Amino acid sequence: MTRVLLLLVLIACATAAGAQTREQWIEWGERVHGGFGTLYRIPLAVMPRMAEWNKTLDAPGRYDAVMAAEALYTVE
Repeated sequence: MTRVLLLLVLIACATAAGAQTREQWIEWGERVHGGFGTLYRIPLAVMPRMAEWNKTLDAPGRYDAVMAAEALYTVE
């Protein structure tokens, strides 16, 4: 019985996820990312810092380093 209930819940979730329209995705992208014309660039000067983070930090440490970094990217 538990497996049947779990299967029904998973099917319901999958059906709801597929119900979003193209227009809803575009609206979400504009709201979250400022539109699809927005371009994010990582300056070359930041790359050595990022390489060092990848070598020396674990995943939580890399997350903290990125969140604390200044001038990590530019928005065009």
